[in-house]
Amino acid sequence: MNKNMRTKNLLIYTLIAPTMVLISIFGFAFRTERKKIFYVPIGTIGIYLILSKDFSRRLIRKKILNKIKFFKNNK
Repeated sequence: MNKNMRTKNLLIYTLIAPTMVLISIFGFAFRTERKKIFYVPIGTIGIYLILSKDFSRRLIRKKILNKIKFFKNNK
């Protein structure tokens, strides 16, 4: 079950978030003036998903590196 959840999260971040950003860019560029505002929330959520995944990945890598350094120094 845990593997299924990882696959689901991977699908969300690799496909859906960039697609949301692209939809918002195209919608904002090609829609009439009145309906442009509807694409701003889609773009913000897409950008938020991408950035949050990037920051969490960096934190996880930093924690792993600190553990490696700790065990290396305690030999």
